[in-house]
Amino acid sequence: MSTPLLVALVIALLGAIMLGREARRVLRDDFHYQSNPREARLSALAAAALGLVLVVVAGGLFGLIAGLSRYVPLEDGPTPAVIVSVEPHRSGGWRVSFPGHPPNVTMGPMQVEGDWFSIVADKVVWRGPLRWAGMRDALRPSALIAAKRQEDIVNPVAMKRLEISADNLFEHMVAGPLSRIGACVFTEIRTPWRPVRPGSREYLFSAEGAPAKPGTPGAEG
Repeated sequence: MSTPLLVALVIALLGAIMLGREARRVLRDDFHYQSNPREARLSALAAAALGLVLVVVAGGLFGLIAGLSRYVPLEDGPTPAVIVSVEPHRSGGWRVSFPGHPPNVTMGPMQVEGDWFSIVADKVVWRGPLRWAGMRDALRPSALIAAKRQEDIVNPVAMKRLEISADNLFEHMVAGPLSRIGACVFTEIRTPWRPVRPGSREYLFSAEGAPAKPGTPGAEG
């Protein structure tokens, strides 16, 4: 079991215990036997509110963990996180795929037109309590930018952006409120422009977010 999942389960259990305890006190009318029933009720209300907050926090953690299932964890050091395979297609254009990755991380193989390409990825780096809870930095291939000629890579109008993996609520949360409160840093990174050459070519994202060629992980290709 991963550390974030264990933390979320413990927080949820504590919240449920607190809510259950105060609910039993209300059902048994324990306040009637207290020397100060009003103060006892206020204390129970505060404890129930805290328990509810813990349950909500645990629910948020479960949601973040589910959202991260579409991302690939970044290992320490130069270990590559994402492998992108690009090769010319027999019927024209070229084919991009992500060998070894589960289908929930990326879409299936794509056939694209053009002679130059760049891979775009979303990268999330956790800060503060979420990092202490064991949330791991990760990234997700999100788009591919294609251009027909080398001259077109400086012309935004001539570029074509193809979505590899669509955004959902997780991206809106980490790019919005969580980034604003400093809980994480959400950025878009991309490889330099590459020409499509005969034969399969793999491009990797290292832990630092830089692309690298196979055989020289952690170094720019």
